Amino acid sequence: MADIAQFSYLEPIKVKIERGQRGGFGWEISIHGSDIDTIMLQLKEIEARLIKFELETRKPIQRDAEAKAIIKEDIE
Repeated sequence: MADIAQFSYLEPIKVKIERGQRGGFGWEISIHGSDIDTIMLQLKEIEARLIKFELETRKPIQRDAEAKAIIKEDIE
């Protein structure tokens, strides 16, 4: 009979957030579990909250400058 190893994580969800030099954010999300549907649902929810947080914490001037840079790239 084969031995079965089971792992239990104290923190099934781990999020690492780093702020870049220009004020933007980057993140890593780790989710441990056995039900892929639950994991995907959690991932979508966490990422949506992180994106909302990032947009809310940017300064209006920074958002405007980034928008102008994007428009300028499209024109060139």
